[in-house]
Amino acid sequence: MIKNIAKFLILIIFISATFFSLARIKPIETNLIKGFISNKNTKEAIQTAELSNLASKKINVIFESDNYEKNEKLREEFIKKIDREIFKIENPDFSKITDLYKTTPESFLSYHKRQLIKNKDYKTLRNEALETLYSPTGVIFVTPDYDPYLLAGDYIKSLNQMNFNPTGEIQNLNDKYYSALILNINPENNSHIKSLLKIKKDINKEKNGEIYITGVPVHSYLTSSRSILEINIICFLSTVLIILLCRFYFNSFKIIIPIASSIMFGMGAGYIACNLIFSSPNVLTFVFSTTLIGISLDYSLHYYMNKHGKVFYKSLTASMLTTVLAFCVLPLSGIQILKEIAVYTGVGLISVYCFVVCIFPYFKIKFEPKKIKYPFNAEKYKNIIILSALTIIVIGAFRINVTDNIKTLYNPPKQLLKAEKLYNKLYNTEEKAFILSDGKNLEETLIKEEEITDILEENNIPYISATKILPTPKRQIENQKLVKALYKEDLSDYAAFLKSDMINNLINKKEVQIRENIRDFDFLKNFILSENSTYIIIPNKYNIDENKMGIKKIDIVKNISDIIKNCRTNCQKILPAAFLLLFVILGAIYGIKRSFKIITPSFLGIIFSVSMLSLLGFELNIFSIIALFLILGFSLDYSIFRISEEKNSKDAVFISCISSALSFLMLSFTSFRLISSLGLILFVGIFSSYIFSLLLIKCGDKKV
Repeated sequence: MIKNIAKFLILIIFISATFFSLARIKPIETNLIKGFISNKNTKEAIQTAELSNLASKKINVIFESDNYEKNEKLREEFIKKIDREIFKIENPDFSKITDLYKTTPESFLSYHKRQLIKNKDYKTLRNEALETLYSPTGVIFVTPDYDPYLLAGDYIKSLNQMNFNPTGEIQNLNDKYYSALILNINPENNSHIKSLLKIKKDINKEKNGEIYITGVPVHSYLTSSRSILEINIICFLSTVLIILLCRFYFNSFKIIIPIASSIMFGMGAGYIACNLIFSSPNVLTFVFSTTLIGISLDYSLHYYMNKHGKVFYKSLTASMLTTVLAFCVLPLSGIQILKEIAVYTGVGLISVYCFVVCIFPYFKIKFEPKKIKYPFNAEKYKNIIILSALTIIVIGAFRINVTDNIKTLYNPPKQLLKAEKLYNKLYNTEEKAFILSDGKNLEETLIKEEEITDILEENNIPYISATKILPTPKRQIENQKLVKALYKEDLSDYAAFLKSDMINNLINKKEVQIRENIRDFDFLKNFILSENSTYIIIPNKYNIDENKMGIKKIDIVKNISDIIKNCRTNCQKILPAAFLLLFVILGAIYGIKRSFKIITPSFLGIIFSVSMLSLLGFELNIFSIIALFLILGFSLDYSIFRISEEKNSKDAVFISCISSALSFLMLSFTSFRLISSLGLILFVGIFSSYIFSLLLIKCGDKKV
């Protein structure tokens, strides 16, 4: 009666949770960096994640041809074929802004001209104006009768400090003609990259030129597509392996039905829980949580091999509790992705446990298990194995090398890397850094931004910002007053080429406050990071004395490395806490002596895997450290079931280990370093933990 009530409650909870989860389902978060933000991170770290997301919108297209005309045709053909609703061409229309420059040229002063006027260095102003006026290459944007000192032209010239938007111009390099196009795409629509790459491929087949496509969205799409294909192949091979192992041991294919059902139920429950608790679970959560398959398989195998044993349910419950508790420690780090992994895996394992205990009895499957003949007797070589393992641990410990640079986790395809190098060579694109301006409202933010840019100007640091292109109304009025003072004191002597009435009109011209909002300009509103925050772009090569200058430079690559380092160190700190917690729980269930036996293989397996990879020259990263928790979860199962002394525990642990270890070994051959590094350390850790459990825990073979 109690069991039936429990089954009914589980069904009701699952259906209700599914309904509420589907009602609030949101897109999966694809910004990997946001997954590593913790509740202890600074505002700067959060802003770094937002800034990194800006790059995920831009796609660079390069057109290569033999002559000028072909290049233009290639570009036109490409633009004609793309979906302009999805891919927005970044071609800033400055006509509206330049009209403002023409209307009130005295509102727009470069920093250099502002300083000359403030210092009343009228002689230099005159000389520079006359030099521009009589030079064949001088920029005369507004005629001298409205702008005698050619201030507007100088202002426009000052905007070209950084090669911010290299589009349109066709240039020659090594007898080839090149032009570029920048496209913007919503990061959530990266699936459309496939159509863009197909257009590129089709046009390239026509042999009228070559199109190269680069940018973060392209890297993300190609990497995810390739990884998904590789993981699907590995999942297929792993599934075949599990089916063959079950067929070999149980002499039945039918047993796959309950095993697959339990795993799907657990993964579904984990996904539903994440959707209910978190607004947008990170994609990395689901990469790590696929390991749920291996742990879930253990429960199913042990059920069918030992369900009639006296201590089976005790062992199964202890295994579930210790593994769940190992993951429950992760949220203590405060890091978002670790919270999500803990929820997904914890809820998934509890669901698989409930499914096995409550639903498996309804699957009436008859089978006759085989006796496995083990090809290798570990105990025979016990001393050699232990001595070798200790040697590797000692030597490897001195060669541990940890990296927090996210670039080391990704190898771009050769063709894409070639396109990136070509783009950088053509347009000399420098690595950029950012400076943020914050205020109570947008107007205050922009005023602060101008104060920051004045400091940059003083230190001769080139930059691009919204207020550089369109100054605030406050700055425009200041400029007009400065120019008016200039006209009053110097214009009559300087402007001999102007009529007296024109001079009087310029001197007596009333101040005009232009209240244009940067949100009204598509190009300028891109500089708004959040509601009351804007950013300034500078070349990263410039060193800034942040304390002296009173500003903070954000180097995205460095800051992301710092965020990842913070995540890694937090994981390293809580790993011992996880061991201690599990030791206490196991001690309460099995006693101190047996608890020590159970946890020792896991401890040695984790140390051995770290030392072994270090000895082989692999750099450990944040994903390697997170994998240690997964190794702990897997390997504790092996020890708990071996120490239970059930009849078939030895075989169940062996099949579970072989299926999991080989799956992760295949995962280590993927092209994406993030996944391959995870697969490799899991393979070494799980397999070594199993070997240590063979040596340290004698598995009973008595009938129960």
